[in-house]
Amino acid sequence: MGLDKEQQAVIDYPDSCIVVAGPGSGKTRTLVAKAEKLFEEGKDILCLTFTRAAAREMRERMPGIKAQTIHSYCHSEVGWVGNYDKMLHAFLDKGNKSAYEAVLVDEVQDLTEEELGVVLSVVGDKLFAVGDPFQSIYGWNGALGMGVFEKLSDYRVFHLRNNYRSCPSMVSWLNSIYDRKLISTGLVENGLTAILCRTNYNVWEVSSILEEGRIGYTVRVGSSELTDKKEEFHGSTTLKVMTCHCSKGLEFDNVILYKWFPEPYWGEEQNLYYVTVARASKKFCEVWSKESLLKALEAINGS
Repeated sequence: MGLDKEQQAVIDYPDSCIVVAGPGSGKTRTLVAKAEKLFEEGKDILCLTFTRAAAREMRERMPGIKAQTIHSYCHSEVGWVGNYDKMLHAFLDKGNKSAYEAVLVDEVQDLTEEELGVVLSVVGDKLFAVGDPFQSIYGWNGALGMGVFEKLSDYRVFHLRNNYRSCPSMVSWLNSIYDRKLISTGLVENGLTAILCRTNYNVWEVSSILEEGRIGYTVRVGSSELTDKKEEFHGSTTLKVMTCHCSKGLEFDNVILYKWFPEPYWGEEQNLYYVTVARASKKFCEVWSKESLLKALEAINGS
């Protein structure tokens, strides 16, 4: 699939910019296309990501490119110093930092103050940042969220509004949470259904319900975004169970949200609900009991 007009405008823009990318809008495709263009022009570039999986995906798409998480990049420069925060401080305190002609950053809304400082310290000329403040869900871990866009307010801002993942009804649901004027322009189906929970306790509760009903599933677990998530197989790979936080970045045909609605309905809780709804390409439903969960699964399997 080629680039749409919004994405192409980003690729063609010659100076530093920030891209606010809606769910399913081709954020990674745009980031990779920008990196490829700069790489082919012979620019000295560095891609910095929030997760190991994203860095690995960048390297797989473009062999030879320098793509690392911010923490692994700092580790390569100063070694391991106490903990993550101390390592970042050690890097920032270090003189004679390498400067890259262009630095590309993924999930910029998830950066902390120190991580943003690391990024800005190695920008020799241009900064290209991609993210979505409406999907900022790591404020509890120091992420700047919307604040990072305020700190980078001098840069040109582009918006990606075409959703290539979800059907019109799902995109309408997203626009009812935050009126961003997203447009459904495609549908991606992968045959997967997810049961998403707000807490690990509810993940355990759902697992028990499925075990009791002899329904196969796979549970996804992970302690933080700094570590790769792990999946435990329990009889099926098409039904996934995980927390809402663990689902970020994933896609499913159907999403069942178990025993949660954001309270209060603002700030990071609302963002997490937005992220949860955005995982679904075809159907999204909310259930509050064992019986309603089983009925929802039966309806999905029978459709």
